[in-house]
Amino acid sequence: MEYPALRLMIKFAMFYIALMGSVGASEVVQEWTPTLADVASVEATLSMPQGAASLKKYIRYYAGTLEKGHRVLLGHFELGPTYNGADGDVRVVKSKNDLPVVFDGGCSILFFRYDMTEKRVVNLRCNGIA
Repeated sequence: MEYPALRLMIKFAMFYIALMGSVGASEVVQEWTPTLADVASVEATLSMPQGAASLKKYIRYYAGTLEKGHRVLLGHFELGPTYNGADGDVRVVKSKNDLPVVFDGGCSILFFRYDMTEKRVVNLRCNGIA
């Protein structure tokens, strides 16, 4: 007795297993949660970009992600006080998807990326102006 639907399902399952086996580790989203000690040690090394205020004037959001085997600290800084908080607040969020997203604001909004593995600033810049 022939079961063409079953045969098709088996082929699909084998294709799916083969496809999933080919996904590289770099394509899988991996995150870690930074500690306040991680944040403090990194912040102690920062030089603010030209046009930016003092670091302590910003409300700072942080998240951790893994990129090519490196722990990377991501940050979003908003010049405070705002409706989101007061000057100097530090907030660690669980996912980079929880970081605020702002597309303008000049130096009242900063974007930050730090490679924890290599212990170096990858990017610290003011946002553009719309």
